[in-house]
Amino acid sequence: MMSKTALLSLSFLGCLSSTGEDPPAPPTAALAAAYDHETDLACKLHRALTSGDKESNVFFSPASITAALSMVAEGARGDSAADLAQVLQKVDALDLEGLRAVRADLARRLGLAATNISWNEANGIWADDQATLVQETQKALEDHHGASINPANFRAEFEAIRREINGWVKAKTNGRIEDLLPEGSLDPMTRLVLVNAVHFLGKWDDEFEKAKTGDLPFQRADGTTTSVPFLADWRTMPIGFFDAEDNPTLPGVDTSLTLFELPYQGGDLSFVGLVPSTPTGLPELERRLSAPLLKKWTGALREQRTDFAMPKLELEPNYDLVPVLRGLGLGGLMSSATADLRGFFGKDSKGLHVSGAYHSAFLKVDEEGTEAAAATGLVARTTSAMGPPPRVHADRPYLFLIRERSTGAVLFMGRITNP
Repeated sequence: MMSKTALLSLSFLGCLSSTGEDPPAPPTAALAAAYDHETDLACKLHRALTSGDKESNVFFSPASITAALSMVAEGARGDSAADLAQVLQKVDALDLEGLRAVRADLARRLGLAATNISWNEANGIWADDQATLVQETQKALEDHHGASINPANFRAEFEAIRREINGWVKAKTNGRIEDLLPEGSLDPMTRLVLVNAVHFLGKWDDEFEKAKTGDLPFQRADGTTTSVPFLADWRTMPIGFFDAEDNPTLPGVDTSLTLFELPYQGGDLSFVGLVPSTPTGLPELERRLSAPLLKKWTGALREQRTDFAMPKLELEPNYDLVPVLRGLGLGGLMSSATADLRGFFGKDSKGLHVSGAYHSAFLKVDEEGTEAAAATGLVARTTSAMGPPPRVHADRPYLFLIRERSTGAVLFMGRITNP
C-alpha cells in the first residue's frame, strides 16, 4: 500500500484561485458521457484494489490515476493507444482531444470552486536527457496537461532523481506524500517518469462541534466491534434510503442501503457515504457499484433532519498499480515486446514500456472538514421519508467518495472496514 497526493498542475490551474467567472454550465452530452465513463473506471479501480484484501481500509484518487494515464496516452501509438482508448474512453480509437477536454473542463470547475475549497494539481515529467522528446508530444504535455518537463540523467543519477521526484511530490501535496517512488523503482535503464499529484482541503458547510465527538462502537464484518471516535450531531442534510431493488424507501422499511452527503463550503464538492444495512453488505455493494447506480442514488437524496454519526478518519495507503492496470487490459503497455510508446522519443523509443506504477494517498476527516492528497507515478524503462427523524450512522463497513457535484466526477474514493 501507499500514501501520497496526486497533483495535476495544469498551466491554467496552478493553485486555483477564484476567477470571478459565472458558474460553468452543465456539461455537454459528450462531456457528461465521458464523466460517466470515468466514474465507471473509478468503480473498476476500486474493485481491483480491494479484490485481494477484503478487510483493509482503501483510499485512492481515480482522478489522479486517470490524469497520469492521460499523459501516457499522449505518447502511445498502435495497439498501446487502442488499449488506452478502451480503458480511458471505451472506444476503439484514442480520442486525445476528448481526453484533454475532460481534464480542462474539470480543472475549470475546480478552479471556480476554489473560493471555498483548496484544490491543487500538478503534473511533472522527467525524461532521459540523452534522448529528445517528440516536439508534438512535449507541446501537448505542456499545453494540455500543464506538465513541467525535466531532463534527467537516469544512467548516472537515478537514485538522486528518485529523491528529486519524491521531493517534488511532497511539495505539491503540502507535505502529505513523501515517498511516492520506493527504493529500486528507478535504475539506469529508466527513460521516463510521469507524475501526477493532487491535494484537496475542504471545510464542511456545517462543521461538527468537537464537544460532541465521542467514542461509539463500529461493527466489523467478522462480527467483532471496536470503539472509535465518531463525529456526531443532529443535522439537516441530504440523505436517502433504498431497498434491494435500488428504489427509494422510508428509513427502516426494507432498507438495503443508506446514502448521506456532506457538502463542503460553497456546495460544489461533497463527501458521499454509502452504508449497507448490515456489516457484511459491503462486498455486494462494491460488486454492483456503477456510474448509473451512483447517479440514481445521489439524484434521489433529500434534505432531512437526522441523527448522524461517522468515524473520524486518518489513512495513508500505498499501492502498486501494475497488477491493477494489467487487470484493466493494459498489460501490453508493460511489455517491451508489445508496448508502443514511440510518441515520446520517436525512433529512440524501442523497447520503452511501463515498468512501474505507484499510487499513494492521504486522508484526514475531522470536525472541520477533509484533507486529501494523492500521487500517481508511472515509470517507463527500456528492456533490458416521513415519520420520526431517521438515524444515519456509518457504524459498519461502508463505501465513500469525494465528488464534484455538477459532473459527478469522482476525485477520491475508498472504503472503511476498520477505522
